[in-house]
Amino acid sequence: MNFPSELSFASFLQYSPRESGTRGAQSKRVMYAIKNDGSLNFRNTSGETVQRNAIDAFASAIARVCHSDSFLASYFGPDSVLIPVPKSAPLKNSGALWVPKRICVALVAQKLASDVATVLERHTPVQKSSTAGKGQRPNPPDHYSSSRIADNASLVHGRRIVLVDDVITRGSSFVGFYPHLMEAFPQAQILCFALLRTESSLPVDIIVAPVQGVIRYKNGHLSRVP
Repeated sequence: MNFPSELSFASFLQYSPRESGTRGAQSKRVMYAIKNDGSLNFRNTSGETVQRNAIDAFASAIARVCHSDSFLASYFGPDSVLIPVPKSAPLKNSGALWVPKRICVALVAQKLASDVATVLERHTPVQKSSTAGKGQRPNPPDHYSSSRIADNASLVHGRRIVLVDDVITRGSSFVGFYPHLMEAFPQAQILCFALLRTESSLPVDIIVAPVQGVIRYKNGHLSRVP
C-alpha cells in the first residue's frame, strides 16, 4: 500500500498533555470535555458565564471563523461531506459515543457540511492510542489493514470530503485511512481536520488556535508540523 509521504491537515484547538499551570490545566479540561462529549463554561455576549456542550460550542465558533477570511472556509461548506474516523474497535452498539461522528454532526448542524457519511469502518480492533504505551500506538499500516470502506460508500456524493478526528497527535490515523478514501472517491478532494491537536513541546498560551499543518511519513516514521 502506498501511503502519502506528506498529508496536509487543519485543526482548530490545541492542548498540552505535559504543561502545568493554569493554561495547561485549562487545555486538559477542554480535551476531556471533547473526549467525553461534556460541557465547559463559556462567556456569552453579555459577559455572563454559561455552561455549554463543548463540541457544540466549538462547532459554533468554527462557523463564525468560516464567515471571516479564514483558511477553514476551504474545508467546510455546502459541498463538503464529513467522514468520521472510526473508533479503535468495531462499532457494536449504535448508541455508543463516537466522538469524531459527534463532531461531524455538530458541524453539519452549523451548516458547515451537507452530510455525515459513516463509510469508514473498523473490522479488527487496534490498540487505543490514548491508553497505548511507548511504541504501542497504531501506525498507518495498522489503521489501513484493520479498516475498510463500507458498502454504502456509493451513496456519498461530494466534491469535497473531509476526514474528521477529535484529536491529532502524530497523524497516524489520517495517513492510514487516507488510501481507503482515495480508492473509494478518486474524483473528490480529500481533506483532513481534527478539532484538537496535541502540543507536547511548545507552550500552549491560547486554546483556540486554528492552523494548517502537514504530516510527514517516511520510512515508517511520522512527524507533524506544527
